This record gives sequence, C-alpha cells and structure tokens, in this order.
Amino acid sequence: MRYILFPLIVAALATPALAGPTYEPVKLDPAGTVSPPDELVAAAAAFLDTVKSGDVDAMGAGIADSLTLIYGPLEMALPRRKEIAGPFKTAEEKLVALSAYIGGDVESDSDGNPILSNQIEAARQYIEEALTNGLSWGADPMVEGAICSYSYRSYDRNAVKRLADKMDEQSSALFYVDAPVSALKAADAQAGIAATLAPDLLYVEDYKTDTPIYWHAIHLPDGGSGFISFEAAQLEKPYAGGVCFAKNKAGAWQMVAQVATGL
Repeated sequence: MRYILFPLIVAALATPALAGPTYEPVKLDPAGTVSPPDELVAAAAAFLDTVKSGDVDAMGAGIADSLTLIYGPLEMALPRRKEIAGPFKTAEEKLVALSAYIGGDVESDSDGNPILSNQIEAARQYIEEALTNGLSWGADPMVEGAICSYSYRSYDRNAVKRLADKMDEQSSALFYVDAPVSALKAADAQAGIAATLAPDLLYVEDYKTDTPIYWHAIHLPDGGSGFISFEAAQLEKPYAGGVCFAKNKAGAWQMVAQVATGL
C-alpha cells in the first residue's frame, strides 16, 4: 500500500534551499517477494468474493480462529508491535478484532462507543483493499510461515534514527524510489539536475524548505536540497499493510494475520 505525505502548500515558487549536511542513505533490503502456489491464489480469490459479498459468517470461515495482528507506526525508527488475538467464538469477534488494526479510526457513536456495523465494514474494506491493490505476494519476518498480500522491505531502524536525527527530521521523512530519478536544482521542470537518486536506498525528504504545490524538497546526500515533482516520481515509504495466509491443520488456506501502518 502506498502512502503520500503532502508538503505544505505555500508560495508559487520554492524558497532558496539552505546548504545541509552530507549523509549516507540507509540501505533498504530487497522486497521479500514470494510466488504463491496456485491453490493459495484460488483460495484468496474465493475469499475475496466472500469479502465483497459482506456475508459475515462466510468471511469468518475464511479467517483463522487465532490471528496475528501487527501494527507499525509512521515513524520508521520505531518498532512494529505484534499481538496474538483469539481464539474467537464468532465471525463478528474476528472482524471486530481486525477493525482495530486498519491504520485508522473507526467511527463511533456520539458517546465514543464502538458501532458494530462500522467495525465489521472497516475490517471488510481493509481486507478487500489488501487483496485488490495489485501488490506482489511476499513474506513478512513477523508472520513466519505465511504468505502475505504484500512484500515487506527490511531496514536498520537504528540507522534510520541516526539519519533522521542528523538531518533534524522525523523518521517518517525517509523515502525510497522504485527507479532512478533526477532531483532538480529548483522546483522548476527546466532546472538542471542536482543529483540522481538510486533505488533501494532511504533518502530524507526536506520539510523545512518551502515548495510549490506538487513538488517535494529532499535532502541531497552531498548536501543542500533538491526538488522532485509529483509527476516525476512517487516517493515510496517501506510501510507494511495487508493480510497473510497459511494452511490450517486441515490443509486449507486461511487468513491468519493482518498488518497495518498508521498513527
């Protein structure tokens, strides 16, 4: 799943970027992609049909009685947390538990009490999106033995913290690109190239340099700031989000985990 952190909309032209410290980008491990067996693909497709139908009991049958629930913060220097929930007695209980791990809040009533229908719908929508977002199947080191609807990318959290502290930015400012992209000397498509960013490295977005709408300012490894337009590249975050499957004792594939990133 992709996340975009929009810069503050300010003046039409970027203010001059101040020279900043040099730094070494943090290495990002390759995505842990997995080729799913045909039977998992078929089981996931059937499960998706059930999820789209909204049949609570049928959805519950496709979800394990005990679940691994993983939640990660937007701040990449902080660890993800893991909880084992269940066993559950009903399908509704499973979906209520899942609704607490979607990366956002579920609307409550005026007194702040949870509304069951909202919790069920939030869980249903999250699962549907996880199975239709077009991401590659993969592995997550926190869900051993499972195949997930996304591929996790590991990195050194201590190195991320050191880099964020050095650049005086939050660790959520780090990003990567999927392909080489040119950072320009100014927020202008006609400006010269300041640096070329390479894939599989975590760079730092520059939130202190004002930019026009639809432009990112970034800290360049050699110092100072460069600029990338929204049209030129997507600044990706190594966040994890989706659902994971494993075989149960009867040999059937079931959803066994849900993973999300949020506040």
